[in-house]
Amino acid sequence: MSLFLAQSSFAQFLRVGPFDFMSQAKLEGVYTTNVEGQRPDQATASMEDYYIITGLDLNSEAKVSPNTTINLETGIAVEKHFKRPDLDNSENPFGRLGLDLRTELGRFAALHGGALFERTSQSASSTYTPSKNKKRDPKNQFDYGLGLDWNRKSLRFSADYSMTQERHIEEEFQSGDKNDEMYFYEIGWDPLQYAGVFYSWERKITEIIHTDDDQDVITEKLGIDGAVPLTLLRRPKVTYEFGVESKHGKDDDDDRKWVPMHTINAEDKYELSSTLELSWDVMWQNKVLEDDVVFTYGGDLKHQLSRTTEQSFRATREPVDTFGSTKNTDKTELVYSFLKNDLFIYNLNFNASISYSLNKPLDQPDVQDETIWTYTAGLIYTRALSRKLRRDIEYRFSRDDSSLEDEPLIEHAITMSYIYDF
Repeated sequence: MSLFLAQSSFAQFLRVGPFDFMSQAKLEGVYTTNVEGQRPDQATASMEDYYIITGLDLNSEAKVSPNTTINLETGIAVEKHFKRPDLDNSENPFGRLGLDLRTELGRFAALHGGALFERTSQSASSTYTPSKNKKRDPKNQFDYGLGLDWNRKSLRFSADYSMTQERHIEEEFQSGDKNDEMYFYEIGWDPLQYAGVFYSWERKITEIIHTDDDQDVITEKLGIDGAVPLTLLRRPKVTYEFGVESKHGKDDDDDRKWVPMHTINAEDKYELSSTLELSWDVMWQNKVLEDDVVFTYGGDLKHQLSRTTEQSFRATREPVDTFGSTKNTDKTELVYSFLKNDLFIYNLNFNASISYSLNKPLDQPDVQDETIWTYTAGLIYTRALSRKLRRDIEYRFSRDDSSLEDEPLIEHAITMSYIYDF
């Protein structure tokens, strides 16, 4: 469990007691042709919008004693929409407020804890799902927890408690309201640099607020922690991980079964020239407890065309019925990316990508194969207007074509930002 807050490089502008405060303000103007990331046949209101975002971030770190450090973080962002006023958040602005504490307990132990409240709006689906749009999903989330770490020579122990409460603002997403509570501890011994042995125990309680579909699951693991190198060959690099695990309900100790889990990784990299690099990787994993066997492989080709220009190509496969794979969908993905910095003028950067994916369900006659083409392009120009103020002008394009949809998902967006570091 970790609630450490992201640190900022802002300059100090205020000191209150032991706290040195850093701050950054932002003003953005945005034009978009698809404010909610929807296909035309899914839209129920105007897809085009103009809006303004104002934001302020405040961060602080304080050494309250020789052994104790406290970090504070807060921020707020307000959106004003002109064509879609229903998306305004001035009454309930997005923001966060967090506190993080760490204290050293002698030479070998440390106590850490924290709390974080966030109100955010994110896409309802980070990846495309047939027949679903990517409508905004504003929600409140509250995290808090406490943990202890102890290390002495090759012995280690850790214990954590955490709670996450998630509440969605829009009624259509409130089926996802839940509480996640976790108890965890681990004991380990690391006699070797690359691996050790460990035992871990975790209890996770999930409460679904609007249904009775609650879960209370205990997971125990015992095995090798780390990756043991198999040095039969100098190349490629091959590692093996092994353990046994047990997963059962809180009241089902009599049904506990320990079953093995294995993971084998292989990878290698070749410098074909001073500007061309080829790499590949293979992973096979068998989680016997979940009857889950995964086999994936892929390769990368990176080409540095010049000091400011590079391109890359990535291919991955997750085949079914290969080396015992239990996956029910055969997956193929190809991605080409291009990056050009300092295009025509200094600090004008261009990026673009094209990706192709093919998902073929196995033995599911009622489910169609899906082919997805995704295109993205972006152009951003950054200019420092003063020592503390900079301006960003950005254009972004994206297009998603699915064989299961009648219309593509397209967005053009232009953003002008002013960022001031206090």
